[in-house]
Amino acid sequence: MLTVERALEAKGFSNFRVAKRRMATIWGGSALLDLFLWTVAETVGGPDPKWTQWDYVVNLSETDMPILSLEELEHNLDRNRGFSFLKSHGYNTGAFLQKQGIHFHFMQCEQRMWRVAER
Repeated sequence: MLTVERALEAKGFSNFRVAKRRMATIWGGSALLDLFLWTVAETVGGPDPKWTQWDYVVNLSETDMPILSLEELEHNLDRNRGFSFLKSHGYNTGAFLQKQGIHFHFMQCEQRMWRVAER
């Protein structure tokens, strides 16, 4: 990924950055939130002034593939300035929370999520 970052910089693109810190994350795990918050704090609060003014944060993992062209994405974001785009699970919230273990405490350890106690 650092090779991609350097290649883009050489072509004049300054809006792509690879985080130097690595964390073991699990989808939906607490370390994923820790990584996301660290990344935002590192860029917004970091020493590079070109990274302090954001309009949007687009959270993509290595397996995500944008389905819009860059032009379509820019148009869609500009047309909806000031809005957040979050997708819900799409069904009964109470049932979803029950299924996800809302009544249990979890701990992330050894790159796994462990159910450790009832709430």
